[in-house]
Amino acid sequence: MRALAAALALAAAVSCAGRHPAASMPPGTGPLVGLYRASIADPEGRVRKLKLLLWAQAPDRIHAELLGPVGGVRLTVDAGPGAAAVIDHESAIAYAGVPSPDDVRRLVGVPLAVPALVEALLSGTKPDGLRVERVGAPGLPERFTVAGGGGTLTLELVHLTRGSDAAAALGTGAPPPAMTVRPLEEWEAAER
Repeated sequence: MRALAAALALAAAVSCAGRHPAASMPPGTGPLVGLYRASIADPEGRVRKLKLLLWAQAPDRIHAELLGPVGGVRLTVDAGPGAAAVIDHESAIAYAGVPSPDDVRRLVGVPLAVPALVEALLSGTKPDGLRVERVGAPGLPERFTVAGGGGTLTLELVHLTRGSDAAAALGTGAPPPAMTVRPLEEWEAAER
């Protein structure tokens, strides 16, 4: 419940924040949270477009909230040291476990380990066999593309804001205690 409350606090902080140009640094001391336009292309050429809130911290903590077309969080992905949870808010099910590169591929379209994704996102480091394009200072990028294994993830920053101190509970990979928990392998991105 605490992680879900933290996620909701993060979403509330972002939704209440004023609009910032993509390249400007918002004032304050809370963790940086980016609102991104994203696209995920699969090997068959299908492209999913979505909006998401994103927070990441090296070496392996990441939290993303996929937003519905008229607002609200549809799906939350939270990963930390050796653990990940995909939270389907509509069905109140958390899919949790130790994430493999294949689990990451089902989420973002590209097979790589969570620490490699976080490192590429925050610093532009290129994992073996993948192509990375990154624009922006260290930290959350203005634009980011990672491609390989037939898939491509592209992020374009809409604006940055500061999250609340509740964001410290993010990036653990722990499922919220009030939800039904199933193995991470059971979550299928194609159904989303």
